[in-house]
Order: sequence, then structure tokens, then C-alpha cells
Amino acid sequence: MKESFLLLPEERQNEIINAGYDQFSTHSYRKCPVGRIAEQAHISKSLLFYYFKDKKELYMTLWNKCASITASSLHEEKISELPFFDMLEKGPHVKMELLRKYPSLSAFAIRAYYENDERVRPEVQKTYQKMLKYYRDKTIHVMKSEEFKEGIDLSEMYQMIYYAAEGYLYEKVRSGNLDAGQ
Repeated sequence: MKESFLLLPEERQNEIINAGYDQFSTHSYRKCPVGRIAEQAHISKSLLFYYFKDKKELYMTLWNKCASITASSLHEEKISELPFFDMLEKGPHVKMELLRKYPSLSAFAIRAYYENDERVRPEVQKTYQKMLKYYRDKTIHVMKSEEFKEGIDLSEMYQMIYYAAEGYLYEKVRSGNLDAGQ
């Protein structure tokens, strides 16, 4: 991303970012029409490529922004410092606040996670795995064994919850019935 993009007013940046999230959330990386992103953002395709060197740079900027704003929101709300069940309760509220500002953020993040194009997949997965480990460790750290059935392995329970959620999301993406608002 070029500095010229960062010099735009935040509202203008968000308009371009939201257009990218919207289009990449409904199209694979390879099939996403960059011209539609520009059209939705009310700019020319050449201006979009003035701000971003190419499609990959745009996509990775969107991915990194997604990771950054998600982490910032969780940090601001001190989610990782809450008891486990409070985390589960407060998490969706944080998500809804993010969706007000970035309506297609969740759908983009889910589609990016399952993206198969080798031009972006390795970088997305590297970032995702790093974030996953960080939040898994934080979550397990605040879990108190006395809040659960005796003998429960907290790390294993966390993995089971994660895999159940991942399987649900994968099925939604695969079937084309992904609605991040659900």
C-alpha cells in the first residue's frame, strides 16, 4: 500500500476497504473482479492500482487490516483478561461493533482463511496460525479448571470448541450459505 492511501481521510480509506471486504467475501481471490471493488468505492480501477501495487497487495492489506482491527478491538475491550464464560458472552458484542464499521469483515476473514490460491494462502495462513496460537494461549490461561467438570483437559476442550466452530464455518463457505451476521 502506498503512502498516498494513508493520506486519504479515514472515511475514504474505509470506503475502499469495505468495498474490498465486500467483493473478496463473495469471490475467491482469483475470480474477484477488482473493477467492482473500484466501482463500489466510487473510484477508477487505475486509482485503486495507484494506491495498491496489484491485486495481491490489496488483498494482503485487507487481510492485515482485518487482523489488526480485530486484535485492537479485543485488546481495547480487554477480552483476554475476562473469565472464560465472560469472554464467550462479550465476544459477540465486540464482533457486532466491528460489523457496524466493516459490514463484510467477518465474511472476508472466513473466506480468506479458506482461500486456496497459492499467491495469498501461505501469508494468510502464517498470520492466522500466529494469531490463533496467541489467542488460544491467552484463553487457556484464564480458564479455571474448577469452572469445569473434574478431569477436563482445558487445552483439549478449547481445541474441540475450535474444531466445531471451524467445521461449521467450513460447511457454510463450501455450501455458499455464509452469512457473517448469523
